Amino acid sequence: MVTKWRTSVTVSSIIEKDNKFLFVEEETRDGIFLNQPSGHLEAGESPLQASIRETKEETSFEFIPSHFLGVYLCQAISQKDLYNVTYLRLAFCGTAGKFYNEPLDDGIITTHWFTFNEIIEFEKQGKLRSPLVLSCLNDYVNKKRLELSSIYSHTSIWEVE
Repeated sequence: MVTKWRTSVTVSSIIEKDNKFLFVEEETRDGIFLNQPSGHLEAGESPLQASIRETKEETSFEFIPSHFLGVYLCQAISQKDLYNVTYLRLAFCGTAGKFYNEPLDDGIITTHWFTFNEIIEFEKQGKLRSPLVLSCLNDYVNKKRLELSSIYSHTSIWEVE
């Protein structure tokens, strides 16, 4: 029986360099998993701004977005405490810019660069944070690209007190 329920809007960044993808190894309520740089949309920022911020906080790399990949939705239930979360993920792709060598966000153990085949193997082993990780990556590999202007943010989001 599920005891708690919430919905979370997250952003993620797909970054490829030399045929490898930037991933984070992170501690979650259910253990250690691999994920794209991603995190929660915060008040007063657009999804694009959140993606840039989260990438820097989780990897210490500047994120230079080029395209919007799409909107992804899944439900996850924590096996530890039966917490049910519906994740709405907005995914962007782009390149890594400057490396700042700053401490990583709480919960982030380290960063890795993995090939697509390595990520497929991690998925088979149940090491990816959610099914959305591979869904976003598959869309990227299959050249799905939308203009960054596909995401509209009304000026009212910056008027939050």
